Amino acid sequence: MRLDEPNGRIDAFANRLKKAMNVRRMKKAELSHQTGISQQRIGQYVHGRYEAKQSAVYIIAEALSVDPAWLMGYDLPMEPAGGICKQKIADADLKLALFGSAKVSDALLEDIKHIAKIHLELSRKKNCVSRKKDETAVGFKVNSE
Repeated sequence: MRLDEPNGRIDAFANRLKKAMNVRRMKKAELSHQTGISQQRIGQYVHGRYEAKQSAVYIIAEALSVDPAWLMGYDLPMEPAGGICKQKIADADLKLALFGSAKVSDALLEDIKHIAKIHLELSRKKNCVSRKKDETAVGFKVNSE
């Protein structure tokens, strides 16, 4: 499949999306829940009926833990590049970074991780709501004649 063919880009995205969902064992419903993109829209992406906007590609790639460029059909590894945001950080390093000392209780660190996860989830939900508003916003002009 060539990306420069009329539907090549859409087909490449659809095929890569299917592959990533299979590898991650993720159903459309779960992907929809994690991204805030409707199941119907994800189905349209999977079947190649609709081309995803770049913002949606990034959101989907993050949820599936794949490289966004790979998802768009580029000849790259499926796994995202090992940037600092994607690397697991050892608890001792995290304690040192947050508190300047490794002498912090594991319970406190777990509480902080839990709070961070809640904050991330709320942040994602807020972004999903604003994306849904953007998707449903319709501009029109009324003739006064």
